[in-house]
Amino acid sequence: LSVILKGSAVMSVASFLITLIWGFELSMLIGMIIGYVYLVFCYCYLALTVCRATTLKDKKAAKRKMFSCYAVRLGGLFILCWIGYMVSFINPIGVLLPQFFPRIALMINHFFFSKRGNSNGRT
Repeated sequence: LSVILKGSAVMSVASFLITLIWGFELSMLIGMIIGYVYLVFCYCYLALTVCRATTLKDKKAAKRKMFSCYAVRLGGLFILCWIGYMVSFINPIGVLLPQFFPRIALMINHFFFSKRGNSNGRT
């Protein structure tokens, strides 16, 4: 979780600095901050849901819990993007962009920071 959050924070700052080259927009900064905060919420919520689902005895109940977690996260993202389209001070692209950073952070961590022969990337 720390690799995802730290890597996503670095990529959020880097992508905002790139937007400075194309022209500064406060709405993009607000959107990226909201997107990163939502990303942190989603991954903490996902971690709690996985912990709770693994303690359940019933497989179907665990699957329902994980599906409801996915639905809540996706629904929240949809609502944030909808709000971004309705108001002018939140850029919906800025909200969506940080949602791609965890996968990129994990890929960078795997290729550059993990040692060979260690499948989980930790030392």
